Amino acid sequence: MGIILIRTVILYLCIIAALRLMGKRQMGELQPSELVVTLIIAEVAAIPMQSNDIPLIYGVISIAALVSMEVLLSSLSLKLPWLGTLLSGRPSVVVEDGRIDQREMARQRFTVSDLCEELRLQKVNRLADVSYAVLETNGQLSVFLKPQATPATRRDVGAKAEDLGVVRLLVSDGCVSARVCRQLGLTEADVRQMVEAKGMTVQDTFYCTVDGNGNILEIIGKEHPR
Repeated sequence: MGIILIRTVILYLCIIAALRLMGKRQMGELQPSELVVTLIIAEVAAIPMQSNDIPLIYGVISIAALVSMEVLLSSLSLKLPWLGTLLSGRPSVVVEDGRIDQREMARQRFTVSDLCEELRLQKVNRLADVSYAVLETNGQLSVFLKPQATPATRRDVGAKAEDLGVVRLLVSDGCVSARVCRQLGLTEADVRQMVEAKGMTVQDTFYCTVDGNGNILEIIGKEHPR
């Protein structure tokens, strides 16, 4: 009994350390690759807990290997956007300007009932009030209301409401999104010109978003080490 208790405590501490290394995410916010690793870790840890015939080190090594693989892939995804897309997919716009994109919903196997449920959870009862809704890679639905359906704040008082449409990530860590360029009818030369008009270069841009008309909303440069 004492040996089982000690083995369980050791594996418990290993799992806690593994999840801490994977980052601070709730279960509902895990990306597909992270969720898979979390589930496998649970299975790998359960086997040495239940059987004294299996060396404890086997479980520890397996957990360490899984976490190392996840950390490595996450690090590579920062430098290789296509790898992140391959592992986690892309966010999908399922509602734009109050209209449902039925083809995209079918591709994501996201039913009308699922959509209505998510809208109710966010206290939205009229589809016409939705500016756009994005199905994120973790399965959650992000809903953005039209200005006239959004409760006014002090900042909004006296200001003219403007619907920016779908806000898209145009440049991420120096990489221009070819997909966003196609959606907005832009070329990479257009993007370079837009960024340079803000006093920056694409290579030095860490984060740049544009509205539905292709206008830059926010742009942040890279922080170079001193």
